[in-house]
Amino acid sequence: MAQNAGRQAGRHIANKRKPVPFTPIFWSALGAQLRYCGNSSGNDKHDDVTLIGNPDEDKWVAYYTQGEKVVAVASQNFDPVVIQSAELMRRSKMLSKSEIKAGKSPLDIYPPAEVTVA
Repeated sequence: MAQNAGRQAGRHIANKRKPVPFTPIFWSALGAQLRYCGNSSGNDKHDDVTLIGNPDEDKWVAYYTQGEKVVAVASQNFDPVVIQSAELMRRSKMLSKSEIKAGKSPLDIYPPAEVTVA
């Protein structure tokens, strides 16, 4: 994330490129191996969290939502849900809260429809 943010800032300063859609993402490299993408503050402040899995077993994914829109995703031992969610958010293709509650996963819609595999 730090590398991408620096590149974006440089592009803005140099005014050579239009902003590229970007979804913040980070992960822990120690211990619990937590993953996170999105932004659940500011204009995208979440008003609900949908939890899938069991935190007591260290395997879960949390979808932070604002109304029907998923604004952030956090997980532990649920890879690669967060990285897929980040890509879907970047493409404005992320599932809705209702779809997640109905049992659909971001992994159900990969590869994105506009990507063709030869």
